[in-house]
Parts: sequence; C-alpha cells; structure tokens
Amino acid sequence: MDKYWRAPAKLQTVVIKRVDEPATAVQLLKTGDADQFVVGSYARNVAKQFAGLSSVKVIDNIATLVLQTLFMNFNIKDSAKLGSGKLDEKGIPANFFSDLNIRRAFAASFDYDTFLKDQLLGKGVLNNTAMQTSFPGYDKALQYHFDKAAATTSFKKAWGGKVWESGFTVPVYFNSGNANRQKAAEVLKRGVEAINPKFHIDVRETQFSQILADQAVQRESVWMLGWQADYGDPHNFAQPFLASTGNYPQNTEYRNPKIDKLIDQAVSISDPAQRAALYRQMIRTGFNDVAEIPIYQPVNYTAQRDWVKGRVTNPLYAGDIYYYTSK
Repeated sequence: MDKYWRAPAKLQTVVIKRVDEPATAVQLLKTGDADQFVVGSYARNVAKQFAGLSSVKVIDNIATLVLQTLFMNFNIKDSAKLGSGKLDEKGIPANFFSDLNIRRAFAASFDYDTFLKDQLLGKGVLNNTAMQTSFPGYDKALQYHFDKAAATTSFKKAWGGKVWESGFTVPVYFNSGNANRQKAAEVLKRGVEAINPKFHIDVRETQFSQILADQAVQRESVWMLGWQADYGDPHNFAQPFLASTGNYPQNTEYRNPKIDKLIDQAVSISDPAQRAALYRQMIRTGFNDVAEIPIYQPVNYTAQRDWVKGRVTNPLYAGDIYYYTSK
C-alpha cells in the first residue's frame, strides 16, 4: 500500500495452503515447494521428521495463549447424537450431562499424564481450569486427576444410580486431521469403558466446520476445541468459557448466576489485585461445576526452510505476521 505508515513489507505475495497430511507437509518442505509450516494439529512426533530434513529449521517450545478443552452439552438438541434417547446401553437422554456426577466422572476418567507423555511427548502444559496459567486468576491447585475409583463413585451416583445399572453410549467428536484431538477422544474412551462394560464411547471423526455448526445450535454432544486469546487479559478466558453469554456456555447451556455476577464485577474494576481475586473465585466455581474439561495448553513448533528470515512468533498472534518475514 502506497500510503502505509511503515516501510513496505519485504514480501509482495503470501500464499497460504492447508495441508492435513503430515507426510505431504514434510515432502513439500523437503523439495522447497513450501517455505514454512505452522504446525498445530499434527502429532508431536512429526517434529522429528521436519528436523531430519536438510536446510530446514525447526523452532520449538513456542508458548501459546491457547486452551484445548473437552466440552459437554447439557441439552443435546440432535436425536442422531442420542441413540435410543434414554438411559440404557444404546444411548443417552438429551440432558445426560446436566448431572454434575456425570461430568465429574468424565473428568476423572481422562488419563492426563499419559496423554501429555505419549501424545504430546511432554510438550504441553496440563491445565484443568478455564484460565491460562500465565494470567491472574489461575490457581495451580485446581486439577482434575485420572482416578478410576473416583470416577466409579461418581458414575454410581449419577442419575440416582440409574447410569451404573443401565449403561450408556456417548458419541465424542474430533475434527478431521487433528491427531491430538483424536487421541484425546481415544484416551477418554479407554478410561470410561474400563470402568463398566455397559459404558461406551463412540469416537467419531467429522469436519471442523460441522462441529462449529452443530455446537452453535446445541446439536453437538461431546467435542474438543481450542480457544486462542483475542487479547492478553483474564477476561478473555473467563467470559467465553464461563459466562452465560460466553461462546461456549451458549453452546453447552452451562449457567451459573454467581459466575455471571463475578465476571461483571471483574471487568468493571481496574485494581489488579481485586480483579485477580474475583477471577480466581469464578475459575474455582467453574472448576467445581465441571463446566467443561480443560486439558492442556499447547507448546507449538514450526518448521521452515533456512531461506526464511525475520519470522516472528508471538503467543498473542493468531498466526504469522508476514510483514516481518522475508525470503
């Protein structure tokens, strides 16, 4: 742009393509048909394949302001997700997840440490709260634990004991091409099904656009998505995850008037200490409600040819800011 206030960018054109298959990405970088890759959905072990290429640089340990979370719909408005539509081994009622004991049981059925070790190769930060670890309001004491005994107890309490006797089948969705979310669904399946032979998790793959469309009208059942901060403030996690008007509670029908009041207070004052105390209180409330099951904050890596210069990685950016990059 002739009237841009800074000097012209070094690149005149940037072509962005989506490549779902890791092997294809490795080949494109090897041949020089691609200059760089932003890697978010590939399995962690693909980093070794990129690092093994000549004239390719892997930038690792990139902090993010992203929280990958498992969501449960309290009122599923899609009969195709319900199977039989009642408490039996072939399905669930629409309000299955409105029972706190079900949500507690699911949270205790996920093997967080194994997921971090085996799928993320230790490159991630376990976080079970709706607040980034670097923000005021985060409380490291708030952690869900993989605990078969605790999960069993909660399942036996759920729906007045009917769930334990009747069983269920719950569909859990991940978006195509996202290896980490697929593995998370499989880890949940393994944990839940090990508790009772009448419990079934049906892991289903679908398009990302379909998950977004279904969740927007409360037609999704259980699914995993990530939230990336729009700006560096605790409100940008508390509000979308916990407020009645927030992005995800509108999709799951989670409501807690106490949290709504705290969020309104916190966003209207400027004292950092007071705000931190309010956010800590609301985050604890959401954690105790198991409003959703946050799992981890990603630690990202990128791969690029050695002719790429000036690239900037910043957790506040949704992607590359190509103004700084040259080739």
